[in-house]
Amino acid sequence: IKVLYDLTVEDAGSKKELEILLFKRNREWVEKVGELSREHATFYGVGAAHLGGKEGMIKLLKKEGYKVTAML
Repeated sequence: IKVLYDLTVEDAGSKKELEILLFKRNREWVEKVGELSREHATFYGVGAAHLGGKEGMIKLLKKEGYKVTAML
């Protein structure tokens, strides 16, 4: 996850592009997960670049109190 995230950050070009392509989308999806998962357990699949970093889905979901389990 870290390697793919790092490659994405390197290729993004600017912080503004990263904000639009990853970070803003991650925050919006964390909100949607809460709404969509209220009634029953739900599986979510996301692109690997969205998982890593300080503003990645894993950290954001854990911050909100979700249990995050890797599927191998």
